[in-house]
Amino acid sequence: MQPPKIKIILFIFDNWTKKSIWVLGLAGIGSFISLPILAQLYPPMSLFQPTTMTNYPYRREHANYTYKSKAGNLVDTLKEQDNLDNLTAELEMAGLTKTLERDDLTILAPTDAAFDALPDEVFNKFSDPTNLKKVLKYHLISGKVTQEHLQDGEIPTLDGHSVVIYHDNGRITLNNAHVQNPSVVASNGVIIKIDRVLLPPDF
Repeated sequence: MQPPKIKIILFIFDNWTKKSIWVLGLAGIGSFISLPILAQLYPPMSLFQPTTMTNYPYRREHANYTYKSKAGNLVDTLKEQDNLDNLTAELEMAGLTKTLERDDLTILAPTDAAFDALPDEVFNKFSDPTNLKKVLKYHLISGKVTQEHLQDGEIPTLDGHSVVIYHDNGRITLNNAHVQNPSVVASNGVIIKIDRVLLPPDF
């Protein structure tokens, strides 16, 4: 038979252990629940956390949007997207396909609607072969962009000019284009959809 003091100590230890497990369990659940909320408050996290997007404003507006993450290269992954046909065709016309198959890159990818919204005079200038390649390279970033890169500031492109990054009412903005979450991952890069065609400063 155990002495009374030992029984008291064991009782206290048992209660402390149960309470600790209970608190840790609540903390784990809280972290799981808070991740989507944190991602909405911190745009770079939401861009690279597709599972947190169910309550994101853009996701609500486009309920039929599905996240796609394929093992193919950037060219193959672009072709699998529903709204990047114009960009895919322009990249092929500019002779950048091989670069996208070979190098690690991030594509700032204007949607089909973004190309359709270009004024006629801008589109005609854009269609010149020299300008076409310049503008498209302004949408290409060396390496795979992560959420750490998307702080307020600038990020250099293959064109030689930088794109300005800032947060606008909980959404990431690149120059004057809004990012459409989440990003799409390829084997050799990242595709970040945007709602406008970016024009370099010397266009």
